[in-house]
Amino acid sequence: MGTVFIDQKEIKIKTDGNSIAFYSKGKKTGSLPIAPLKRVIIVGNVNIETSVIHKLIKKRCYSYIFHWQAKIHRNNLWTNA
Repeated sequence: MGTVFIDQKEIKIKTDGNSIAFYSKGKKTGSLPIAPLKRVIIVGNVNIETSVIHKLIKKRCYSYIFHWQAKIHRNNLWTNA
């Protein structure tokens, strides 16, 4: 699988065994196995449980989280625009 790009608005991401599950308005809308992931790119208004981040780190999956008001300077420090 490699890279997953998540840009759905107003979702919550939780762990579900060895998968990440997506919830919208309290209802599960889908899931994705963690094993084949190399990179996860998350953009927008997303609620992520720390257990998801922990599982991605343990699997050595690179995670990139972007917000439309944030930018990265040359020294790789996040600042608000």
